[in-house]
Amino acid sequence: MKSKIINYFKNDRTYRGGVSLIQQLSPKLGLKKQLNIHSESDYLKGCVFEELRELADLKISELNAILAIPIPKISKPSVSADPIPVMASKMPPKEENSKIMPVVTQKRKTQPVKKVSRKK
Repeated sequence: MKSKIINYFKNDRTYRGGVSLIQQLSPKLGLKKQLNIHSESDYLKGCVFEELRELADLKISELNAILAIPIPKISKPSVSADPIPVMASKMPPKEENSKIMPVVTQKRKTQPVKKVSRKK
């Protein structure tokens, strides 16, 4: 468990990754519910980090040392010289004059509303 959390802090640090770890490892049902209900915010991301720190039994200084190290960038695969062929040749030809015409509806005329006095 501790190795998963430390690996998360060293490589991922995304909100969704932290929430999924909390869903797996934390016994706090209230926190899990709040993370499912509310969208990502700085406050909730801090709550996620703090809960994971407590679960891994890390000191604040240890966590700050891990967070001070930048996340390693993932190298993107190189782009090949030949782009992927477009699937346009497999699509049916587009007809100029479509047989389907849009339906035009006419507006109904409404009658004016009678004003009724509430006084008795």
